[in-house]
Amino acid sequence: MGEDRPTYFSSWSQSLCFVLSRARDEARRHPDCKTYISVLDTNKLTEDAVILHTSDMKSVIHGAFSRYAHECLAYGKIHSPAYATVSLADIEIAGLAYFNDSLLGAGYEQQSGDLQTGLSAAQKIADLFPDDVQVVVQAYLLAVKAEEHHDEILNALKNLDIPASWLGDAKLTSEINMHGSVDAARALAIIKDLIASKKPDTVSKTTIQSRRSMEKLEQERRDNTPVGAVWKQFSELGS
Repeated sequence: MGEDRPTYFSSWSQSLCFVLSRARDEARRHPDCKTYISVLDTNKLTEDAVILHTSDMKSVIHGAFSRYAHECLAYGKIHSPAYATVSLADIEIAGLAYFNDSLLGAGYEQQSGDLQTGLSAAQKIADLFPDDVQVVVQAYLLAVKAEEHHDEILNALKNLDIPASWLGDAKLTSEINMHGSVDAARALAIIKDLIASKKPDTVSKTTIQSRRSMEKLEQERRDNTPVGAVWKQFSELGS
C-alpha cells in the first residue's frame, strides 16, 4: 500500500458490488488461485496518473473503444497513500456474507442478521485496510443496505474520522454522475452526509438531494475523474 505499482494500464470500477461479484466468480472457477480486492481513493491519486470512466474517455482519446457501464480505465503508475489490496478470503472471513444482495447478481443468498450485525461486519472488514480508506470501505459495503437504512447507517458512522481533504472538496458535495452504479451512488450519499455532519455551518445536508440522484443517475452531470473510490479484483496462483 502506498507504493508504486507497475500497472501502467489497469481496469477499475466504481461499483464494489460488481467487483465482488467478479471476484467471487473468479475464485470459484480457479480455486488454486488467490483472489484480491483493491481499493483506490481517487482524491489522492497523483497527477501523473489518469483515471476515467469508459464513457468519458472520448474527452481525451478519439476513436472507437468499448464503453462498459461498470468500467473505469487508469493510465500511469498507481501511487497513492489511499491504495490498498486485501485478499477476498480474509474479507469473507471478516463477515462479507452479510452484504450478499441482489446487487451482487444471482446466486448470492442473503445472510440473516440485523443492521447492527452488518455494522460490526463492515468495521471488521474495514480494519483489514489502512486508515486512509476505512471510511470508504464501510460506506461502500453498507451501501447495499442504504436504501432502507441510510439514516441509521449515517448515525452509526458519524463519529468516524473524516479525512480533512474531504471537508474542502467541492466535488464531494455536488451532483456526481455515478454512471448507473447504484451502490456507488448510495455510498457517495453516505459520504456526502458524513461531510455535512462534520461541517454543518458550511455544507448543507444532502440526504434528499442524494436520494434523488440515485433515482436519476443518468441525468446527473458528468465528472471526468470518478469521485470517492474505485475498486478492482485480480488473482494470482497460490503458493
